[in-house]
Amino acid sequence: MKKLVAILPALVLGTALMTASAHEEDARVELVGHTITIISDIVIYGPGATRAVADKIQTDVMNAWSKQSDGRAWTYFDRASNETYVVQFDVRASLYDGKERTSPGVIWDAWNPNSRKNYIKIVDTEFRSNVIGGDEGTWKSDCDCFAHEFGHLIGFKDRYHQDENGKDVSNAGWEENIMDDSWDHVEQRNIDVLASRVLKNRKIRRSTFWPTQNEAGVFHDEIDIMNPAD
Repeated sequence: MKKLVAILPALVLGTALMTASAHEEDARVELVGHTITIISDIVIYGPGATRAVADKIQTDVMNAWSKQSDGRAWTYFDRASNETYVVQFDVRASLYDGKERTSPGVIWDAWNPNSRKNYIKIVDTEFRSNVIGGDEGTWKSDCDCFAHEFGHLIGFKDRYHQDENGKDVSNAGWEENIMDDSWDHVEQRNIDVLASRVLKNRKIRRSTFWPTQNEAGVFHDEIDIMNPAD
C-alpha cells in the first residue's frame, strides 16, 4: 500500500521542485481557549470525482485523524505553559462546482493567494497518488490512501523510501505511522508537531504585534508547507 508519493517544495524534501500554486497556506488553524482545530477544505474534480468518492475522502480522513485509535480525543501537553490542549480536525471534501466528473482545465482559485482550498484531481486508471505543492494533487478513486495523502496536505512528508530494487521500505522508527503506510495510524508525535507549531506561532505573533491581546481571544493560523510540519 505504499504506492504513494508526495511532491513537495525544496524545504520539505531537499529537492529543487517547484510548488504548484502561488501560496503555501494549505489548511487553516483556529485556537480558541484550549482547543486547536485544524480546518481543511478538499475540492475534487476529474473523471473519477463522484459524490461517493468525496464522501469517502472525508470519512477516511476524519476517521484516521480526528481521534486516537481507541476513540479518545487528541490532546497536546505544552510544557512551557504546563497546559493541555485538545486537538481536533474539521476536514470537508466536496465536488468542484458541485458537479461530478468535472474537467475545469485551469483552476484559477488554486493560484489565488487568499484561497485555502486544496484541489485534487480524481482518476479511475492505475495511478500512484500524489500531492504537489501541498494543495494540489492526483488521487486514484479507489485508493485506500486518502488519510495518508491528507498528511501531505498539512505538511507531513513520507516516512518510507525505495530500496535498490524499487521496493518501498519503512524508515526506521516509523513502521506504524500513517506517513509510512496507509494502513498505519496517526501517532501522538504527528499531533505534537502540529499543536506545538500553532502555539509557537501564537507566541511569536503576540510578542511581536499584539502583546496585550487577551489570551482568551481567537487565534487564527495557517499551515504553511514552506515551513513543514516535520
